[in-house]
Amino acid sequence: MRLSTGGSKSKNGRQRSIKMEGIREEIINNEVSSEPAAAKSRVERLEESKEAKKLKRKEKKPREKKSGGENRPEDSGKSKKGIIAVMIIVILLALLAGYRIMTNYFQDDEESVETIINVKTAVAEIGDIYLESPVTAKLEAKEEVAVVPLAAGKVTSVGVKVGDYVKQGTVLFKIDDTQIQSSITQAREACELARTTFERIEYLYSEGVVSQQDYESTKAQYTNAELAYSSALESASYYTVTAPISGYVTVMDVSVGSVAGQSMAAAIADTSQLVINAKVAENLAGKINVGDRVDIYVSSLNKTFGGSVTTASKVPSIGTVTYPVTISVNDPENELMAGMFAEVRIKTAQEASALIVPSESVIVKGGETIVVTLDGNIPEFNPVEVGIDNGEYAEILSGIKAGDVIVVAGQHYVEEGKEVRIVE
Repeated sequence: MRLSTGGSKSKNGRQRSIKMEGIREEIINNEVSSEPAAAKSRVERLEESKEAKKLKRKEKKPREKKSGGENRPEDSGKSKKGIIAVMIIVILLALLAGYRIMTNYFQDDEESVETIINVKTAVAEIGDIYLESPVTAKLEAKEEVAVVPLAAGKVTSVGVKVGDYVKQGTVLFKIDDTQIQSSITQAREACELARTTFERIEYLYSEGVVSQQDYESTKAQYTNAELAYSSALESASYYTVTAPISGYVTVMDVSVGSVAGQSMAAAIADTSQLVINAKVAENLAGKINVGDRVDIYVSSLNKTFGGSVTTASKVPSIGTVTYPVTISVNDPENELMAGMFAEVRIKTAQEASALIVPSESVIVKGGETIVVTLDGNIPEFNPVEVGIDNGEYAEILSGIKAGDVIVVAGQHYVEEGKEVRIVE
């Protein structure tokens, strides 16, 4: 069937071609004789028309193949790139939309948080308040005595050491007293001789044998001999050095074999009572009186002890502009030691039964000193007048009353009349 159909199509094509050729010849033959130029023009137009149809058929075939066949590689690549670009644009738009949504969400959340300020509160109350001025000084023994031997010589024995507690009269060390013992013997013998001579002359004087002048001379010699003997005995005591007071040995600068002279060889401190010898400036001197109670803080023990002023000079020390003050320290449990540093807190101003608030609640806003109070959860700004302020509490002279709820934290950020949240 396919062969027959193809043959038929071929036969018809040849017939049309033969027919066209016959028509062309007929036209030529008919018109040559009468109108040769016109006939030629018609033939040319016919051939041009035929050529134009052939060209149209040739152009139509590749166009149909391009539109109905497979795409070229260049066209396929361009199509894929276009799809990817569209997808990227879509993704970017989605991310941008998400970012805007999240940004608006967090901004709304932050705004909602910022609209309510958290604050901490306290209550204005009645209490005692005072202002302290610290003075740093060192704890000292009530009495400390330097031991200076009155005799010089080689040390033969030492009976104590640094840190020992001794009672008054305890032997600390001894000095070689060989020479003084010899002097004592000589003085004793001289005294005995003078006594015997005086007794004999005294008897003769009573009998009228010797004159009064001889009697007085012999008596004077005997008296001098007694004094020399007593002096020798007293000097001998200097070679045995004893503790002048009860207390702890703080210095012992001699040892067996060393030579002791008339310089400090030992020291004894009575620590049964510790004191502080402080020096204060003139602005404090007039505010300190004997009997005043003070607090004494010892940082090494992180503890505060009591004390009282025992002396307060109204005259500065020689060559200085500071005034000496002595403070007795109360140490019932014997926790303190001489040499520790302490801070004496002297009360320079005090007020009893005052209206007080924590110092941090007092702030300056708009050039005014204020305290923020709460009426429920609504803050109010109250201008106040402040008295004593010791850094922990402040005395309020006017502006608020006892029992008012005051803001002690967050008061710098609140707005008057705008609700706040109270937190513990």
